[in-house]
Amino acid sequence: MKFLIEKGLRSESPALKRLAAGVQVPPWPPYSLLLARIYNPGYLPIQEFRTRRDLQDRLRVSFLRMMNFYGFETRFGKQITITRAPNFAAKAAGWLSPSNHNHLRITRILKCLTVLGLEAEAKAFFGCLSGVYDDEQSKPMPAISEETMQYWRKALGDAGGV
Repeated sequence: MKFLIEKGLRSESPALKRLAAGVQVPPWPPYSLLLARIYNPGYLPIQEFRTRRDLQDRLRVSFLRMMNFYGFETRFGKQITITRAPNFAAKAAGWLSPSNHNHLRITRILKCLTVLGLEAEAKAFFGCLSGVYDDEQSKPMPAISEETMQYWRKALGDAGGV
């Protein structure tokens, strides 16, 4: 797992796309520590991610790569702002379609960011996705369903108890 993450951080987008298929997200609470250690021998408790700046920085680098992959720009200031990049239409052609597997991946990204301590990034990403969702609703066949939005909302909301 460590090898996959580090290789992904050094890879360019085509390699990252191939790599992403092999990366698995660990089980979220509630789960047993035994299961977590079997599932991921290099297991780090969630609290490690929430308190260690170096781990959060590495997670943020991965997040920014995914924002680029999906066609978004991220700006850091008093608030984190995520907007559609100039190349959004070209990038979105690969994921903005009904029942696309990337919608599930986005759910995992939102959950991961929230649980591991990057709540501000998760909220900014969700805010941008909400704008895309709103724009899609005027189309005869929206690319993002209400069910998908419910999963994305739940991914953000569940982290409150962590």
